[in-house]
Amino acid sequence: MLFQRNVLVFSLDQAKETIRQGGSALLVEGLLDVIQLHQAGFTNAVACLGTILSPLQLQLLQRHGTKQLLIALDGDSAGQSATERLLIQLLPQLSAGALGATVVPLPQGQDADGLLRSQGKAALDALLAGSRHWLEWRLERLLAPLAALNPGGEIPLEILQQVEREGQALIKQLSDGMLRRTAEQRLEQAFQSQGPEQPNPKPRAVAVPVPGGSRLRGGLRLAEQPGCSGRGWSH
Repeated sequence: MLFQRNVLVFSLDQAKETIRQGGSALLVEGLLDVIQLHQAGFTNAVACLGTILSPLQLQLLQRHGTKQLLIALDGDSAGQSATERLLIQLLPQLSAGALGATVVPLPQGQDADGLLRSQGKAALDALLAGSRHWLEWRLERLLAPLAALNPGGEIPLEILQQVEREGQALIKQLSDGMLRRTAEQRLEQAFQSQGPEQPNPKPRAVAVPVPGGSRLRGGLRLAEQPGCSGRGWSH
């Protein structure tokens, strides 16, 4: 008989009662993570035996009462990328409200097992308390290329276009409602903040000689010199 890990959720038998009572499952990558978490009292911990949650695995979790996923994949770049792929995969359910999710921000380079061994249960409790709503996390990651540049630094057009494309693609996949409006507002604010500094939009008075010898204000008159107002990126 072939072992098919995409149809199994490791430790679901041990976690299902806690999941059913609380409605949430703590999702991690590896077997050692789950074992250490259960020993520390996080008895809703399960592992997807990799970085992909298959439709069958999700069905199993929901069948046992999972309404909220606490995603705590490894804190390295591979784990972050896997978290993003997982959220993209789950987007139809998340957008429709059929499933909730938050992302637990494990420290760079650490997994749940290593965190518990090095910093103890209190450290993970704090991270769980500060877990990010899945859309907040995705927007922060999407906008990270803009935030990574020095304040006042000019952002290459290629980066602006890439962020805009990815942002619009995300918005199109969100159902009408609060989540979509929130994403639109966050993206608009981010692009507005990257626009050039706005000079004074009001015309300013400059003194010029009056032709023909007529005088205003001691031989000078006021002429309007229009300012050059900058604009942020349109969407």
